[in-house]
Amino acid sequence: MSKPPLRPFARILRACGLSLLGTSVAMAALASPNQAASRATGRIRSARGSFGLSGSSPRKTAARVVDASVDLGKLTRGEIVNGFRTDAVYLNDAGTPVGARFKHVRSAFTFDYLCVQTAPQAFIWVNTPPTSDMGEAHTQEHLLLGKGNKGRSVATLENMSMTSSTAMTMQWRTCYHFNTTAGSDVFYEQVQTRLDALLHPDYTDEEVAREVRNFGVSKDAKDGLLKLEEKGTVYNEMVSASKTPNNPVWRAQNATLYGKEHPLYYMSGGTPEGLRKLNSADIKAFREKHYLLPNMGMIAALPKNMAPASVLEHIDKILSDLQPAPVTASQLNVSDIPVFPPARPVAKADIEIVDFPEDDAEKPGSIECYWPADLEVSPDEEMLLGLFLGNLAGDPATPLYKKFIDTKTRYRDLGATSVWASYSDELGFPISIGLSSVSKSHINAETMAEVRSIIQKELQTIAAWKDDSPELAAFNERLRDRLISTRRSYCKFVNSPPGFGNRRQGAGWMGLFQTIGRSGEFYRSVTMKPEITFATKELDRKGNIWGEYLKKWKLTEVKPFAIANKPEPQLLVVEEKAQKERLAQEVERLKKVYGTSDEQAALTAYKADYDKATAQLDEVAKQDKPAKLVASLPLTMDDPLEYSVSKLDGVPLVASTFESMTGATAGLALRVDSVPEEDLLYLSFLPTLLNQVGLIVDGKPITYDQMLDLFRREILSAGCSITSNTMTNRCELVMRGAGNDPAEVDKAIVWMGRLLQSPDWRVENLPRIRDVIDQTLTSLRNSRQVGYEDSWVNSVSAAYWRQDWPLYLSTRCFLTRIHSAQRLRWQLKGDLPAETIKDFVAFMARLSQCGLTAKTDDLKVALDKLQVTSDSAKAPIKAGAVAAPTKSAELVDPALAALVHDFGKASPEVAKLIAAAAKDLSQDLVEIPDLNFKGDWTALCAEISADVQVPPAKTLERLDKVRKKILTTGGARLFVIGAEATQKSMQLPLQKLLKEIGSTPFVQAKYTREPVVIARMRERYQGLKRPDYVGFVNANTKQGVFLLSAPTLKYTDTDEESLLRYLALIQYSGSGAHSMFMKTWAAGLAYSNGVRSGPNERMSYYADKTPALPETIRFVTQQLKEAPKDADFSEYAIACVFNSMAAQRYESRGESIAESIVDNEPPEMVSKFRQAILNLRDKPNLAAALHERLLPQCARLFPGLGLRAEDVPDSVYMVIGDDKQMELYEQYLKSVVGADAKLYRLYSRDFWMFNGQ
Repeated sequence: MSKPPLRPFARILRACGLSLLGTSVAMAALASPNQAASRATGRIRSARGSFGLSGSSPRKTAARVVDASVDLGKLTRGEIVNGFRTDAVYLNDAGTPVGARFKHVRSAFTFDYLCVQTAPQAFIWVNTPPTSDMGEAHTQEHLLLGKGNKGRSVATLENMSMTSSTAMTMQWRTCYHFNTTAGSDVFYEQVQTRLDALLHPDYTDEEVAREVRNFGVSKDAKDGLLKLEEKGTVYNEMVSASKTPNNPVWRAQNATLYGKEHPLYYMSGGTPEGLRKLNSADIKAFREKHYLLPNMGMIAALPKNMAPASVLEHIDKILSDLQPAPVTASQLNVSDIPVFPPARPVAKADIEIVDFPEDDAEKPGSIECYWPADLEVSPDEEMLLGLFLGNLAGDPATPLYKKFIDTKTRYRDLGATSVWASYSDELGFPISIGLSSVSKSHINAETMAEVRSIIQKELQTIAAWKDDSPELAAFNERLRDRLISTRRSYCKFVNSPPGFGNRRQGAGWMGLFQTIGRSGEFYRSVTMKPEITFATKELDRKGNIWGEYLKKWKLTEVKPFAIANKPEPQLLVVEEKAQKERLAQEVERLKKVYGTSDEQAALTAYKADYDKATAQLDEVAKQDKPAKLVASLPLTMDDPLEYSVSKLDGVPLVASTFESMTGATAGLALRVDSVPEEDLLYLSFLPTLLNQVGLIVDGKPITYDQMLDLFRREILSAGCSITSNTMTNRCELVMRGAGNDPAEVDKAIVWMGRLLQSPDWRVENLPRIRDVIDQTLTSLRNSRQVGYEDSWVNSVSAAYWRQDWPLYLSTRCFLTRIHSAQRLRWQLKGDLPAETIKDFVAFMARLSQCGLTAKTDDLKVALDKLQVTSDSAKAPIKAGAVAAPTKSAELVDPALAALVHDFGKASPEVAKLIAAAAKDLSQDLVEIPDLNFKGDWTALCAEISADVQVPPAKTLERLDKVRKKILTTGGARLFVIGAEATQKSMQLPLQKLLKEIGSTPFVQAKYTREPVVIARMRERYQGLKRPDYVGFVNANTKQGVFLLSAPTLKYTDTDEESLLRYLALIQYSGSGAHSMFMKTWAAGLAYSNGVRSGPNERMSYYADKTPALPETIRFVTQQLKEAPKDADFSEYAIACVFNSMAAQRYESRGESIAESIVDNEPPEMVSKFRQAILNLRDKPNLAAALHERLLPQCARLFPGLGLRAEDVPDSVYMVIGDDKQMELYEQYLKSVVGADAKLYRLYSRDFWMFNGQ
C-alpha cells in the first residue's frame, strides 16, 4: 500500500510503543463522574468568558483579547488563555512543564498541548460508546474522512500537503490522528478541515450502504452467469475479525463481566450479524449524538517554534468558527470520560469453552482465568496492581511461568508457551491470568479447573508469606527492578515524538492522560512520578503487603471464572452454508422487486440499478475541488535531520543529532552473509538465542531471569535482530543499546558486548535454550492468526520473489523459519540414553512406513492418539488433578493400530519423544498438499530421526561457530542517535566494543542461486520453470489478498522518460479521492489496498480482505482503463513523491539515514531525483504525457491490461486465499490473459529448506 488506509477498530486501547510501560498506560482509563474538569478559580488573561465557582454562563466580552505569550509554568487552575480554560499542567520527570490541558470555553472541546521537538502532529478523539453490535462507531470512522465531498477532500488534501494520517475505533472512543511535515500553517488547515468533516459530513445514504454491507453483482468467469456477492469495507473487515481465536473469548468474557446490553459488551467494530442490520438512519442518529465538540478532544504535539499562545489562538478561532453558539456551564464541566451504567453480568457456568473457526483441528488454544469487574482501584494502587501482575506472570522469573512453562519446574506439560497476567482499567478493573498456545488435548473442563486451582494456590501462597521470608524479599526485589524499569520507560516515552499519524501507533499519550487525569490534580506528572513514589513507599513498608492488597483486589477471596478456546473446522462450513442461504434469500427478494421468476433477469435488472447509482456517486465525486500542492517540499527523506558520517577505528559511523534527547541509542550492524549455506538454519535463531537465554560474565553464569533484573536496574534496552534489504542484498545482525542518560548509554554498550560475546550456550543451560526455541516455533506457527494480513502476507511474497537468496529465506521468511525451528528443537533433544534414542528412531521408521500406506484421515487419528495418550498422561500429576484425554475416532488401518498399541508400552522417555514428533507432524501435515504427501512425510520422519541423533553439545558448538563467524568489524558499521555531547561520551565504550570484537577480514559466503520455492513446487509440477501466476493457499480465510509487484526505476534514473513512466503510475497511489485505494475501498472490494511505487523499490499493488479476487481486480483495471486525463492528477502524482521521515521517532530517523548511506541512497542522490521530478512541473502537456503512459505502466503490474507475466522479467503476480478463491481467480486469468493461463498453487511446505538446500 502506498498509504495506510483508515484504521480498523481495536477492542482494547493498547499503545504500540508502550510495551515496557505496563498495562496502566497502555489501556484507556475511566474516571468516575465526580472527576469532571474543575471550574475556573483563577484570573482571566484573555477571554471569551470565564466561569466562576457558581458555574454561571459565559460572560461575553466586547473585544477579543489575545495573549501574546504563555508561560506553562505560571498557569493556574481555571485561568483563561486565548479562549481556553486551564485545567492542568503536565510535568516531566524533572518537574518542568512540557504541556497543559485546556478546555475551550466556547465549545467545551478538550485540548492537550505538548511541546515536543518533532513535526506538528495531532490526535483527535471522540467518545463513541457503542449502543449495539451494529458497529455505528466503526462505520462512522470509515465514512467521515473518506466519503462525501468533504471526506474525499480531506483525503486528497492529505497527499498534497505532506500529511500522513490514520484512524481507529476503540471500545468507546474513535480516534483520528495525523502529522504533517509542511509546517504550522498546514497543520492548522488540517485541524480545521478534519474537524469540519467530522462535524458536518455530507456523505450519502448510498455511500453508507456500500461502506457497510451490500450485495454486488459479478459474472462467473466459467459460465458467464451473474451471481450475487456480499461486500462492504466494514463488513469484510469484521467478517475477518470475527474469525480470530480471541474473538469468542472476548465476547463470552464481557457478557459475564458486564451483561449483554452494556457498552463494554457490544462490539464497537460491529459483528457481521449486526452490520447486516445497520442502516443510514442508525448512522445518522449515532453521529448526531456523539460527534459534538463537548464530546471530543485533541492532543497536539508541537515543536518549540509553535508557541503555546499562538497555538491556542489558532485553535480557538477554528473551534469558534465550528461552534456557532457557546455551550452552557454544565457542558463545560462534563468529564472527558463517559459515565457507564452499572454492570449487569450474565449468569454463566464458572468454566466455559468456546470454539473459533479454524481449518486445522489441532491448533492450540488458550486458557484464561478472570475475576468479576467489581473493583475500585485508586490511581496510586493502579500502578501497584500492574507491577504485581507483571511480577506474577510473564517472564521466566515469575512464579506462574515456573509453574506452567519452565520445563525444569512446571507441574506438567500443557503445551503452553507463555503465561500472562493483566488488568483492564475499564469499569470495575477486571483482572485476567492466562496461558497461551495450550495443546488442544488439554482444553477441557478438568484441566481448566486444575489450572485455576494452581493459580489460586499461588496467589494464596504469596498472600501468606511471612514478613521475613526469603520468598517475599526476592519477589519484592524483582518488583523494585520493574519499578525502576517502568520509570525509565516513561521518561523515554515522553522524550520521544508520539507517532501520531502512524499506523498502529499514537494512542499511548491518550491512555497516559486518562490515567494521570484520574487523580484530579492540577499538576500531573507524565512520568507517573506520584504513582511510582507511592509504589516505592508501599514496597518499603515492613511486612507482607500482598496479603492486604490481594484481599482488597479480591484475588484470594473470589474464585475466578475460567474460559478456554479451541479450533472448530465445522464453523467454517456452517458460515459458508449460511452465506449461501443469505445470497439465495436476496435473490428471491430481488425476483419479487423486479417482478420476475428468472434469476438472471432479476440480477441483470439489479445490476443496472446498481451501476446507475454508481454513476451518480461518480458524478457527485466530480464536484470535489482540487487541492493545491504546498509550496515547500522536502528534497530529501529527512530535511531537518542533522547527521554526520565518519569512522571510528576504521568502522563507518553515522551520527544523528537530536539535542532534545536526554539519552541516546547506539547500534552496531554486523554482516551475516559470511555464514555458509549449510549453517543458515542456526543463523535464523541467532538473535533469539543471544537475547533470551542468559550470559556467562567473568566465568559465572547469569540466568535469563537475573539478566532481566539487571537490565531493568541498569539500562533502557539492549538486544539484536536481523535486518535486510532485498534490493541491495544487505543482511545484517544489528545490535542496539539505549539509555536515558550518558551513564546508562555507556552501560548499554557494555551489555551489547556481553550479548554478542558471552551467551550461555552450555549444555547445562539446555532447558532454557529449548524453552526459547519451543516458544519461537509456536509464535511462528501462529503468525497467520495474529494481527492483520499485512503483518505476514508480505513476507510470503518477498520470499517468493527472493527465493534465489537462501540467506533471506532462512532469516526473514516465517514459513521457512517454522521448519528450521522445528529442526533445531530436535537437534537439542538428543541428550538422552543411547537406548532411548535407538528405540525412538526405530519407532519413527515404523511410523514413516505406516504413513505411506495409510489413509490421511486415519494417519491424523493415529497422530492425535500418540499425543493424547503420552505426554500428559505419562507426566506426573499432582493429587486432585485429572488427565482427561480428548476422545478421537477409532483407527481403521491395522498397522497404525498396532503402532499405537506398542506406543502404550514405550518407556516414559521414548513416549515423550514420540508425542513431540506426533505433535510436530500433525501441524506439518496441514501445510502439505496431497501430491507432496509421500515425499514430505518420508523426509520429515527421516529428518526428525536424524536430527535427534545429533548431540546437543555439537549443535551448540555449531551455533557458536556461526556467532564467531559474524563477529568481525570487517564489513561492520555503527550508528549513534542522541545529543552531540552524549555522542562524544559514547566513543570510548564503542571503541572498547570494537576492540573486543576484533577485525578479522570479512569473507563473503557463496550461496546457490537455484530458486528454492520453485524447486519444491517442481515435486508436484513436473518440469516447472518460473510460473507466471501463483496463489498461496490459506484455508482459514474466505477472503483474498493481492500481492503484485514488478521492477521500477532507481534514484539514478533521472531521464525524462523514466520519470514520466514513474509518475504515470503513482497518479493513482496514495489516498486521494481518485486513488485506487479510495475507489476500491468505496466499492467495498478491499480493505487495505493501493498502488505503490518508489525509487529503488518495486512497483506494487496490494489489497486484502477482498470478497472475490476476480471482482476486485476487474474493478481496478476497469477504473484504470477509464481514467481521465487530468492536470490535477499530475500535481497529485508529484506530491506523492515527496514523503518524509521528519515526523517519526528519533531512533527511526537515525537508523533510516544510516541504512540509506550503506545502501548507497545518500540524501544528495534523493535530492537530485526529486529536483528532476519538480522540473517536470513546467513540462507542457504533462497530464497528456502521463495519461499516455498510464496503461502501459499498469500493464506491467495488473494481469489483463495487455502484457503477460513473461513480458515483465522479475515480476511477481501472487494472490492468497482458499481453494475457492484460487479457482475463481484462475478462471479470471484464463478470460483476460489466455486459455493457457494457469494459477500455480503455493503451500507453506514449498518454503521449507531441507538438508540438501
